[in-house]
Amino acid sequence: MVVLNRGKQQTVIWIVAFTDEQGASLFADFYRKVLDNADAAQSGGDEDSGPIAHDLQAMGNKVLVIAGPGASQFQALAPAVWQASQVSDLNPPPPSAVDSDDDQGNSVTRAVEYIRGFIGDWLGYGKSPDPLKYN
Repeated sequence: MVVLNRGKQQTVIWIVAFTDEQGASLFADFYRKVLDNADAAQSGGDEDSGPIAHDLQAMGNKVLVIAGPGASQFQALAPAVWQASQVSDLNPPPPSAVDSDDDQGNSVTRAVEYIRGFIGDWLGYGKSPDPLKYN
């Protein structure tokens, strides 16, 4: 999950992985209805409490959700997020003596930094010295 802040606006980008495609499909159908209903309930409010742009896409056993202003660019953003993302096996084999926790941690850190930078640049959020804070 990545949360990007720009002023009072937030874009949330997350991927949920399931053990099978049926679970992902059921979640995608259900969650789309939840987001649509939440938007319908807020549509009469002011600009700050109005509908929240959102979109989602199931791919295999995974679901990509984008909510907030960035969702207006979903068609271009989704392929880039899918391409830059790697979801580990939900039931990985036990680690072997050859595997190193440091190597795995470094790979995850590099992947997260790449995705944050790519999405931040793509949405025009700019870069901050602290990767967890976006201005």
